[in-house]
Amino acid sequence: AALSAKGVLQEKHEAQRTGDAALVQAKESKVALDTVDLHAITEGTSENPTQNYEALLPLLKELALDQSLQSALPSVCAKQAADRGSFDSMVLEQLGQTLRDAAAAHTKVAEEALPASKDREAAIEAAQTNVDAENAAQLAAAQALSAADEAKKAATATAKVAKDALAAFEPEYLQATEVRDAQAKKLEDFKVKSVGNFEFLRDNAATATANTGGA
Repeated sequence: AALSAKGVLQEKHEAQRTGDAALVQAKESKVALDTVDLHAITEGTSENPTQNYEALLPLLKELALDQSLQSALPSVCAKQAADRGSFDSMVLEQLGQTLRDAAAAHTKVAEEALPASKDREAAIEAAQTNVDAENAAQLAAAQALSAADEAKKAATATAKVAKDALAAFEPEYLQATEVRDAQAKKLEDFKVKSVGNFEFLRDNAATATANTGGA
């Protein structure tokens, strides 16, 4: 089944998380390497040599440094420059080169991973746009449904008012109709009676005229 817009967005975020793992690790390692005061270690000018060595400890696990050199580092880092011999200098030179190589390697990883990371970020932005559009459409549909419900309620209320008004008016209407019909009947009766009287008088007058003429 096709994923919803939110499902696609979650998928893109997961792709970014897994895809950017190497980039994030490279950046973090580069930052850690940059925090090492290599100059103070190699020149023996640090006021706290032990602290500089301890700053190296988390990095030694990933550095491709010979085990014998790693073993020599604690004593070498603790010495002042004037107290160091050729072996100490070799150890520090190898340490410096290893740190520089590691920093360059992490920089390369980050640079190579950056374009794909940007593509994943763009995919997330596009997915977020689709989520926003889907949310807006759902909100508009909900608002339209709510408006339709309100209109239906208003129409129902109006119809009830009209029905109640008609029911209240019906007795008055029936009474008025009865009065109208009664008045109409009276008028009709009056017409019939009046016409009958007129015809009676007319016929009597005609008979009287005829009788007078015959005499």
